[in-house]
Amino acid sequence: MKARFLVAGAALLAAALFAQVAAAHAVGLSHGEYRATADGLHVVITIARPEAIDLVGDTFAKQIRVARAGSPCPGTLTAAAPTESDGLSLTLDYRCAGARSAPTSVDVDLLQALSFGHRHAARVVSGSVERDLLLMRSMASFEIPALLEARDEGAPAAGAAAQGFLRMGFEHILAGIDHLIFLFGVVLVGRRLRAMALAVTAFTLGHSLSLALAVLHLASPPSALIEPAIALSIAYVGVENLWLRSSDQRWRITFPFGLVHGFGFAGALAAVDIPAPRVPLALFSFNAGVELGQLLMLVAFLPPIFWLRRHQAVARRAVPALSALVVAAGIAFFLDRTWTAIRSATPVVLASGAK
Repeated sequence: MKARFLVAGAALLAAALFAQVAAAHAVGLSHGEYRATADGLHVVITIARPEAIDLVGDTFAKQIRVARAGSPCPGTLTAAAPTESDGLSLTLDYRCAGARSAPTSVDVDLLQALSFGHRHAARVVSGSVERDLLLMRSMASFEIPALLEARDEGAPAAGAAAQGFLRMGFEHILAGIDHLIFLFGVVLVGRRLRAMALAVTAFTLGHSLSLALAVLHLASPPSALIEPAIALSIAYVGVENLWLRSSDQRWRITFPFGLVHGFGFAGALAAVDIPAPRVPLALFSFNAGVELGQLLMLVAFLPPIFWLRRHQAVARRAVPALSALVVAAGIAFFLDRTWTAIRSATPVVLASGAK
């Protein structure tokens, strides 16, 4: 048992050492404010510098497609400047010739060029109406209500806000392939439902606790440490599957790893500027969405795993092979995040059209 904790501790320490080269701005997470104007759309994107290196140029505005009443809105990159957290702030303006009473559609094609699993926290503003979205490759489009229609609407009710954060948490876990691979690795070798339930419950308690600590600003480790640590936790679980004889005590390791993953979940929620009175509601709703998504994936994972347990001849080959794939995924995530962090030292050439 002590050996397991030593190995896990060494993995987290290795992540910390490699993370020293990482940028302070979260890699894999960008922010955007999309504000409707009388004649178009004003956009401000903030992104980690290493991810912007290959993107910033004269054609950057074309990577966000804006249209109104079926007519494309041409855009211009008007400003690009570094941020204090080693990120890059990009300002774009789109001019729309369509009727002002028509809604504006936005397709963030930019996400297709970013790292797999990249999340984009978008704040949409039209008059007095504001809403927060969490975009990713598979969900990169949204619509902004017409400014004239939104002018007299009040702030969203608590129920609507809760639904939005619930959806954000649900979509976040389903798009978080690293968290899902970790969860799959945890239950892959489970022989008894009780042991699986304990391991998953410990993971849930861990990430719920760290998510609350981060959102309430009581503890907030840098993403430069957390993201590589999440990757190594995946690799560790895969390796442990190859020699673990009993999973009855696995909850002891899933709880601390849950703490690590929870700080990763917090990155998406922290990207949203939540008014102080609504922080408890946002925290509860987002975490509920994460749990619903996690439960959905467990329902998908368990039937084939139980089938393997009933066919031991197949399981003896399939489980080690699947565990090796989990290890490979964890190492790939770690190398990718480390390499992206190293690239943060590379200077960014700003667009010639930016002011």
